Amino acid sequence: MSYSINQIGGLDEDEVKALKALGLRTTDRLLEAARTPKGRKILAEKTQIDQKRLLDYANACDHMRIKGMGMGYLGLLREVGVQTVRELKYRNPGNLA
Repeated sequence: MSYSINQIGGLDEDEVKALKALGLRTTDRLLEAARTPKGRKILAEKTQIDQKRLLDYANACDHMRIKGMGMGYLGLLREVGVQTVRELKYRNPGNLA
């Protein structure tokens, strides 16, 4: 499921405007554009957003593709140190709870 990039926690107003100016209005589009280091480098040059922040946003977009995952759950996962979907796959659900 694709969401508006406005729903990604941490994006400030200027970053949203810069991404939308490039046609990146949804989480799916942002994930596709920022999924590789080369893609993040190009986006960083065009938007003036740090590549590390772009990676963080791409990871958030990836999490949001999981059915039932909203910003609330995403925030909780980040609090316990789960940054990527791959990390989530290997975590013990009981320990996360």
